[in-house]
Amino acid sequence: MKPRERAALNYSEALKEKFAGHPQVRRIARHRQVPKHIYNAQAELRTIRNKSKR
Repeated sequence: MKPRERAALNYSEALKEKFAGHPQVRRIARHRQVPKHIYNAQAELRTIRNKSKR
């Protein structure tokens, strides 16, 4: 992760903590958008791990 990206994430996390009580902030925090190919890869890895645990 690049320094600028890390700084942006740290800043957004600080804002989330500061305004955590606001309902819209809670809603936005729950619905973080992830690129589709990354989301699908995470889901596939999750199923592989669950199958290996069985």
